[in-house]
Amino acid sequence: MRYDAEGNVVEVTDGMGYTTQVSYCGLNRRSAIIDALGGVVTYAYDTEEHLVGIVNERGEEYRFDLDPAGRTLREWRFDGAKVVFHHDVAGRCCEKVNGARQRTRFVRDAAGRVIEHIHQGGERSGYEYDLAGRLVRAWNSECEVRIERDPIGRIVRESIGNYAVDNVYDAVGNRLCMRLDSNIQFKFDYSGNGNLKRLTTGEEARYTVPFTRDATGNEIVRNLPGAIRIRWERGSAGRPRKMDVTANDKTVDSVEYEWSNNGKIASMTDPRTGTKRYEYDAREFLTKAIHADGASELRVPDLAGNLYRTEDRSDRHYTVGGVIVRDNDTRYFHDGDGRLVEKVLPSGDKWQYTWDDVGQLRSVLRPDGEKVEFSYDPLGRRISKRHGKRTTTYIWSEEELVGEVGSDGSYTAWALEQNAFEPLAKLEDGAFYGIVSDHLGTPKALFDAAGRAAWRAELDIFGRATIEHADTVCPWRWPGMYHDEEIGLHYNRFRYYDPELGRYISPDPFGCSVVSIYIPMSSIHCSGWIRSAWWPVTRLQEGRAPSRRTSSTTHSTVMRHRYSDARLVVPTTSIASPPSWIVRGKASKHSFGEQAMTIHSHIWRESMETTLLYNFSAKAIILVNWRRFSCQTEASSKESFKS
Repeated sequence: MRYDAEGNVVEVTDGMGYTTQVSYCGLNRRSAIIDALGGVVTYAYDTEEHLVGIVNERGEEYRFDLDPAGRTLREWRFDGAKVVFHHDVAGRCCEKVNGARQRTRFVRDAAGRVIEHIHQGGERSGYEYDLAGRLVRAWNSECEVRIERDPIGRIVRESIGNYAVDNVYDAVGNRLCMRLDSNIQFKFDYSGNGNLKRLTTGEEARYTVPFTRDATGNEIVRNLPGAIRIRWERGSAGRPRKMDVTANDKTVDSVEYEWSNNGKIASMTDPRTGTKRYEYDAREFLTKAIHADGASELRVPDLAGNLYRTEDRSDRHYTVGGVIVRDNDTRYFHDGDGRLVEKVLPSGDKWQYTWDDVGQLRSVLRPDGEKVEFSYDPLGRRISKRHGKRTTTYIWSEEELVGEVGSDGSYTAWALEQNAFEPLAKLEDGAFYGIVSDHLGTPKALFDAAGRAAWRAELDIFGRATIEHADTVCPWRWPGMYHDEEIGLHYNRFRYYDPELGRYISPDPFGCSVVSIYIPMSSIHCSGWIRSAWWPVTRLQEGRAPSRRTSSTTHSTVMRHRYSDARLVVPTTSIASPPSWIVRGKASKHSFGEQAMTIHSHIWRESMETTLLYNFSAKAIILVNWRRFSCQTEASSKESFKS
């Protein structure tokens, strides 16, 4: 890194020799970022040094119209959509009008907490808090959520409609037991340094999954029922060099990894399929996968991050703001808020998508005339999917999808590593399946309790799965992504990802992102928010927080703050679309293993024990959201965001 006289980072050169430059204006405000390919992002400020405009690599502008107090009144996105904010006499946001001219009103109590969302279509969501200001009840027309807490505020029981999940924690916050309504429970044991060392489940605790780790906490051995053993060999930096899966000491799967100087995977070798090599551009965006037989998959981004499958970028057409309108002969149509509403296939057949006022996908009408419908709880979590005569009900534990109940009475429970979004095991009507995941936490295979292969799949660089074997079902793809076979999309908590396009079908709830607001770049977060990871993190107060799984990029620098579960005090467009700098709990892991933002609760200055991913490309945006919700009053806190 190279610094100027004020200590600002002005140049960063990565392990491959690619350089990114930063320039500044005023009181050390970033005025431009020039990436290694020459893409330029510029920032404009008013006389008070409030951010009022961003111009991206394609020359598209994101503008903010502020009142004299610095609050955002209007916001024009890269795609031209206008978002309007209204404030009450106390300066708090009381209404938002999105790009489709849909209104959401925020009703507050005397303490300023949001107690009701009133949407233009008549839908209402209500919220109740305890004396400490923590959320204890939420309701909408679909269901009621009730939350019980221990004396220090941790959620120990959460009821959603007719289902409940109980959690037990140790003194430092490690989850010791999770119990679902059906008397299914998962028990977790930890080592002295907080790493998971054993998972136990099943009737009379008959299934046990022990973990062995090295001195730094990296997993090196995992044993599954049925004599399945997963071994990891790692290099000095902790990155995996080889993974072997054996059944009764006979190898059934093996992968060897090679890494580039900048921490990206250069190749993966599987004895069954040979070596697959990966290529990246100067911004570290994955651009190509070359298979052993010479076939290649292309993922070619333009300067703003919009993806193509051809070198000359002739296969797709995007309008301003990265809104896709054509992929070869398939056409796409969006509403005023940038959400996909219709896809017309070359045959003329149509897929139609219906959204509610808060940006939640409510239904998909398929070309065959069948409709798939979804419902959500007042916290924006999807709680049901209906297709024909079948309804699937989803059970949540905070931000983790932990159970599924079918209308035929079937019951599936998922054990996930705490705050990591990696599924460890599946219980389906009492039957146990151990899960083998790759270095990202993406499931590769499931084995039953007898050690027989029950499911196997491979994902391409867009996230499309090729199912090689399926005696059972595994809907999980990249971490946090749940595949809906009925519509061909991956549900990703706040959004839906299209693995055919390699992009989401609605804009990032964050709003303003330096890269395309539809494209997950070098990482995909478990919430559906974009992280523009091409720019390295800066040094901050508490140094580094090691990730649970060694990253394929460097560890992120993080900040820790106070945390409260009273998530609803933030006036957002919907409970499903909070500002992306709102975080909670321990750091979760995005698809490349770095520490990343989780979802929930409260403004930055009131969060507790929270980890916030911080990078240059997000810095200005964090301040924009901070200002928008009138939380910029503490100058010393605001200054903490400086390098």
